[in-house]
Amino acid sequence: AVLADAKYALGDYAAAEAAARRAVELAPNNKAALKCFALALLRNGKAEEAARVADRLIALDPSDAAAYSISAYAKEMMGDHAGALEAIEKAAKLDPARYGVMAERARSGGKIYDPEEEEGNSGATPARAPRSGGAGWLGGLGLVVGGGLLWAWRRRRRGVPPAGPAPR
Repeated sequence: AVLADAKYALGDYAAAEAAARRAVELAPNNKAALKCFALALLRNGKAEEAARVADRLIALDPSDAAAYSISAYAKEMMGDHAGALEAIEKAAKLDPARYGVMAERARSGGKIYDPEEEEGNSGATPARAPRSGGAGWLGGLGLVVGGGLLWAWRRRRRGVPPAGPAPR
């Protein structure tokens, strides 16, 4: 799922779909892989398949608001406003802070997801890849590199010579 998340974050949705599909084949109940797979399918215009994957997510964890959100987006893409409204209402019931705005928009007949309006999507737009346990590797790498630079800078300020091979 980490490779799929990375490809998704880079905007390579075809590669993200392929990587997530493979991850789901290897671990059919991996929720992070399923979410990334569904989101990549949506970005690739495959709403019907994404809806089926969202249904699998909901079956695995009926308390997962994001799964209902993905289902709502897929149904909206397929033109099923009633189904989309039902799914986003369930997401909003489980996580009102994140999905309440979208449910309200759907109730008033508007689109649930507006790619132009990041704020109105409450940060829950399917344009973002889901976070899995290992998806933060880039941030972790930044912390390691930053920590190393800070350590070297502090050593230099104290006058400690840089580590390295002894002079000949």
